[in-house]
Order: sequence, then structure tokens, then C-alpha cells
Amino acid sequence: AGSLPLWNPSEFSGFPWLATGQAGILYPPNWIAALLPPVPAMTVVVLSTYLIAGLGTYRLARHLGASPPAAVVGGYTYALSGFMVAHLGHTPMVNAAAWLPWLFLAVEHLRGRMRWPWFAAAAGIVALQIAAGHFLVPAYAGLAVAIYVAVAGGEVPGWRARLAWVGRVALAGMLGFVGKNIDAAVI
Repeated sequence: AGSLPLWNPSEFSGFPWLATGQAGILYPPNWIAALLPPVPAMTVVVLSTYLIAGLGTYRLARHLGASPPAAVVGGYTYALSGFMVAHLGHTPMVNAAAWLPWLFLAVEHLRGRMRWPWFAAAAGIVALQIAAGHFLVPAYAGLAVAIYVAVAGGEVPGWRARLAWVGRVALAGMLGFVGKNIDAAVI
């Protein structure tokens, strides 16, 4: 109708879409629902989620030194893992989890030195995970990244380099969280 879908008139006496995180109104792949009928839109969103998960795992595996066939197997394994398939009906949860390999890839690229595109990618991925609508998955992702950086930090030579890596990753996470909340407040 040419207006922003910010209000749901079908719930109680009306309800603001931005007041419920699980609606995922600010998650860009969900915007397909504004362009297509519900069933094809949901199909595209779900298929794109598994594609995002598989490609992210492939890229991460290749970055870590896996051969192309091994990376393909890794991509399929994560995208079609028990968690991802069992939660197919919990679209916000799977949407947020699909970005986890991309987050680890960005964190890996931030290991040696500051790379601004990967820093922005890490912050953007955190914002996307939160915007997807399931808040526990980004919290678990943050915990997993913190543990990874703590453990893998031992491989970074020099305490200053380790501390710089931790700082870059933490700052990207905070900016992603704040950025997501600022865009919700602006709308």
C-alpha cells in the first residue's frame, strides 16, 4: 500500500512490529516477504538461509586451509546439521545461526592486523544476527567467539598483538550490537 509495515493490526488491538524481536522486521532477507506472496517468500528466505550457512562454512574452511572438496563437505555438514534442520520451523533462530561461520571468518581475518572491511563485516554480521530475531543465538555466538579468541590467542605472537586482536573483535561486536539498536530506534 506504499506505507512502511510498522504496525500489526491483527494482534490484539494492534501491535508495533519493532516491539517484538522475533518478527525480524529489520532482517534484510525477510524483506522478500514484502515483494512476494507468503509461501514463495518463506521458501526463498529459508533456502537463502541454508545457502548463507553453507557458503560461509565453505569460505571459513578454505580460509583455514581445507581443500575444496573438504570445504564443500563442511558447508553441507553445517548447513544441513541437526541443529539447522531441527529448527527449520524456528526461522529466526536458523537465520541468526546461518551467519556464525561468516562471523568466525571475519574474526579470523582480524587476527593479524586491522582490516577495515573485515572489521565492518564482523560488526555487520553481529547486527544481522540480532536483526534476525532470535536473541539467544547471537549471545551464544558471542560466547563462542570469545572462547575461540581466548584459545586461539595463544597462537598470536606477543601479548600486545593478542590484546589488539581481542580489542578489535570486542569493538566490532559492540558496534554491531549498538548499530542494530540505533537502526531500530531511528525507525
